[in-house]
Amino acid sequence: PKAVTIPATNVRIDNAVLHGVVNPNGVATNAWFEWGIDNAALTGRSPDFPAGSGTTDNQVAFTAIGLKQKTTYYFRIAAINSAGMEAQGEIRNLSTPPLPTVTTGGPTEITINSAKLNGEVNPNGLQTNVWFEWGTDNNLLGYSTTDPQSIGTGVSNQPINATIFVS
Repeated sequence: PKAVTIPATNVRIDNAVLHGVVNPNGVATNAWFEWGIDNAALTGRSPDFPAGSGTTDNQVAFTAIGLKQKTTYYFRIAAINSAGMEAQGEIRNLSTPPLPTVTTGGPTEITINSAKLNGEVNPNGLQTNVWFEWGTDNNLLGYSTTDPQSIGTGVSNQPINATIFVS
């Protein structure tokens, strides 16, 4: 069989879609994906899936779950036919993004019944919504929140602020 590894897509903090192409070259073939954090020891493995017995290229995909954020993974597709011939695609890599990073700043524009809350958020490439939580005790056991706002998928610190009103 022929096995070709294609770049991963939809890479998230804990999963990614692995892609490959398998051509059985006329012999019944099964395929699977292998992945891991060491390109010499791909310890993760998908279940086998039938790739048929035709002579055309078949694109296949598998979602690898349980990945760790901010980690480089190596992966490939592999196939074996009913005659025992095995093929392995090229090892490729993907990097899962880190979680968004958040920095809370000090309040400004403080009045008797309002304050402007300030902070910075780096989405680190992930679709991110932000909001502030505030309350009267330092553990925020009882707290209020601002409405969530989307700040997109950027990769740099973005200032955020919201004015709160108290009675």
